[in-house]
Amino acid sequence: SLNTLAIQSHLSKYHFCRIFKKITSMRPMEYVRVQRIQRAKKLLRNNDLTISMVAEEVGINNLITFERQFKLTTGETPSIYKKSLHKS
Repeated sequence: SLNTLAIQSHLSKYHFCRIFKKITSMRPMEYVRVQRIQRAKKLLRNNDLTISMVAEEVGINNLITFERQFKLTTGETPSIYKKSLHKS
């Protein structure tokens, strides 16, 4: 959690977020979302995994939330992304 990261960094949440954004150009939770979706994209290459399985694997238990976050990050839904991978 954000609170845990701030405590481990010996900073307030405000200062942790400010420094994190300065270094990464992203807010902490935005960074987590991007990392999860990058991992999801790799997992979607595997034909044996369903989109639901991929969502769970990256720590998102709600399929609607996963689809929304995936589209926000990539511009397309996970199913369209997966289909485009297997066409090529």
